[in-house]
Amino acid sequence: MPHLLIVESNLTEVVNDAKNNGRLSAGETYSRALQASACNVNFDICIPCAEDFNLNQIDFNLNDGFVFTGSNVAWRVDDVKASILR
Repeated sequence: MPHLLIVESNLTEVVNDAKNNGRLSAGETYSRALQASACNVNFDICIPCAEDFNLNQIDFNLNDGFVFTGSNVAWRVDDVKASILR
């Protein structure tokens, strides 16, 4: 069964705000939409902006593909948050 990694691109505050107000985060919304269109796909969601995020804990070889959610973050190469993805 194919496995995808969904990268939640929003800041942790945005993710928590959605959950605290009874809404799904962008990553959760993507996973539900993908599951509805491809029932035989497994997903994991990672949140790179989370303080406890550790890129080394992800085995990229276990994933068949990656989905990046939309974001309200203005990513730049020199952005401190973006540096965790390098």
